[in-house]
Amino acid sequence: YQLAAIAAVVDVFDGQPPDAQQWANKLAGQLQANLPSPADELALDIAQEIGAIGNHLVLEPASILANVQAVQERNLLETSASLGEGALELDIEMETGTGKTYVYLRTALELAKRYHFNKFLVVVPRKAIKEGVMASIRAMQAHFTQQYGPFEFFLYDGGSPEQVRSFATSTLPQIGVVSIDAMKREGNVMFNAHDKLLGLAPLEYLKATRPIVIVDEPQLMESDLSLSAIDDLHPTCVLRYSATH
Repeated sequence: YQLAAIAAVVDVFDGQPPDAQQWANKLAGQLQANLPSPADELALDIAQEIGAIGNHLVLEPASILANVQAVQERNLLETSASLGEGALELDIEMETGTGKTYVYLRTALELAKRYHFNKFLVVVPRKAIKEGVMASIRAMQAHFTQQYGPFEFFLYDGGSPEQVRSFATSTLPQIGVVSIDAMKREGNVMFNAHDKLLGLAPLEYLKATRPIVIVDEPQLMESDLSLSAIDDLHPTCVLRYSATH
């Protein structure tokens, strides 16, 4: 059932080319000329300036919707009529004790293997959950490395904001773990320019990668401020794992 849960997410992106990063590099100039807003243009400028290596979803929304519907049908779920507005959001329902943490960590690495999506941020509502996720990653690192090869992970706590630089520029799969509180309070280190980050804020590095955001226990982070903080990351998609959506 864990492998089925992994496949349910991975199959949503069926048809995504694994070399989309190379496409993005070749088309950077064309994208620059056709970006819809100054904010998008600034984001691309920052990504190029810091050498960010990010996720590039090029699959058409119609294809994603068809994939979502196929996954829903095989799991005997009501099919969605549309993807909604804004970033793609997927709710994955797994009962307590069935291994959500294992599933979403392995899902991230499977997405990296199949489509070369390499940037993942796990957002958690509380310190205890954050520490539990980090303990799980450490405990399962050898298992995952054997399955998928090397990957890197880090805990963002504001004490070493320069960690986000390697997250943004490494070609290895990256899994960062961060609490929602670190992201939603103006004045936090996340929002402050830093000398070791070329005068940019950590948030600029994170959002330049267009991370896939994994939300652990999203029902605890439904305030407007929390949802806005996740939007600020400019996610490629948001994967929401809970037993009680």
